[in-house]
Amino acid sequence: MSFRTRYEEKTSAAFLPVIAISRRFLSIVRNDIVIQTIPLTLRSISMKINRLDHLVLTVKDIDATCAFYRDILRMEIETFQQGRKALKFGIQKINLHQYGHEIDPKAINPTPGSGDLCFIADTPIAEVVETLKTKGIAIETGPVERTGATGKIISVYLRDPDQNLVEISNYI
Repeated sequence: MSFRTRYEEKTSAAFLPVIAISRRFLSIVRNDIVIQTIPLTLRSISMKINRLDHLVLTVKDIDATCAFYRDILRMEIETFQQGRKALKFGIQKINLHQYGHEIDPKAINPTPGSGDLCFIADTPIAEVVETLKTKGIAIETGPVERTGATGKIISVYLRDPDQNLVEISNYI
């Protein structure tokens, strides 16, 4: 049985190229013909991620989400590409997708309320707590000590309009 026949049986997509990896080479094969071979070196197969640029939250109500993150967490609202909305803070942003009208490519199961986000605040956590109380935002937990990406943090937890868990923290 040829490679192509085995491939067709397994995938029903024989027109797609196949990537074959040996110890020293990566080959792209189409219809049993090698169309490209790339030598594998440590440099060609490794990558290093620098930072998070953006993430996507799927929400029930984009306007309510924007109001919450703008009014409570003081994020900026950015409008881009055909009226899409994003929440900007520092050098990152959160792009918003309207539930039921997500933009491709998208998560497999885009679901409002499935997020768990931790934000590092410049504002001392005691002031964060006072601000939340003043604005009538319930604190679910905290202040409590946790472990952040680079060390110990003190955090308070609350919920956004979609019930995503929002953690606001200071490094200690």
